[in-house]
Amino acid sequence: MRYFVFLCLFCVYLNANLDGFYKTHKIGNKNVIVEFFEYNNKYYAYGFANTDNSKPKKDINNKNKKLQNRLDYGAIFVYDLVKNNNSYKGKIYNFDNGEEYYLKITKNDDSLKLEASKDRFFIFKKTFVWQKLTNKEIDIFEPKKPNKEIILDNLKLLE
Repeated sequence: MRYFVFLCLFCVYLNANLDGFYKTHKIGNKNVIVEFFEYNNKYYAYGFANTDNSKPKKDINNKNKKLQNRLDYGAIFVYDLVKNNNSYKGKIYNFDNGEEYYLKITKNDDSLKLEASKDRFFIFKKTFVWQKLTNKEIDIFEPKKPNKEIILDNLKLLE
């Protein structure tokens, strides 16, 4: 019985973090492949592939003129996520309009429910579902991942 309880707690622990690869909701006629990772007790995500194989775009709508030449490939756009009860709260950036939103993420076994809002109370929000990639999908998209230096450079831009 003791081992069963330990196993259950271990499984809950494994499912408790956001690390992994996901496919976003449809954005135009494509989905974006993103990876979540933990850094300094917070979670972040960056996009690195499009399901339609389209090329990376410049961040031309960014209000920070210095960032308008960066590409969306490897750019961190989900950031400062911290665990808050059964969800994670942080921020998300929209490359299409250059706006930042409050974000709340709830994790299920094979998906993430994202709620994005301009107000921190999520009164006016949009909800999206991102699907966890299967092992077969990971094998297809993982070779397109940027190297760690690109991710760390993009992380520094958030400071």
